Amino acid sequence: MADDEADEWRFSVDEVGPDDEDENEREAGWGNDGDATRDDDGPTVTVGGPERAAEELSEEGGNVAGTLAPGSAVEPGTPDFENVAFATAGAVLTAVVLAGIVVPLEPTTVGTITGVIVLGAGVLYALFRRF
Repeated sequence: MADDEADEWRFSVDEVGPDDEDENEREAGWGNDGDATRDDDGPTVTVGGPERAAEELSEEGGNVAGTLAPGSAVEPGTPDFENVAFATAGAVLTAVVLAGIVVPLEPTTVGTITGVIVLGAGVLYALFRRF
């Protein structure tokens, strides 16, 4: 065990000399390339240069990463019974598990949770199918 401490790697800041490259020199290189711009996060590379990026933002209204952009038109429709049944089963299972954390599960508690969720899902399904 004593040998482990003697062989331990040690590092001191005094052993490190000055940086070869100055901070100003590094920043001076940013933005010299036609396809790179500098912002708060550092250099940003855009295809076609900064002028193209500005044109695309103005044309598309500044689309943000993660914005919903479906490949086809989204049209409203009516829910299928199978989808409603699986969503209801998931809601019942989740509610029963969460209720089991808070209160002891008894048949009446599980029945009440199941009944309320199934009734609510049935009413919503009927409303969406009707209108």
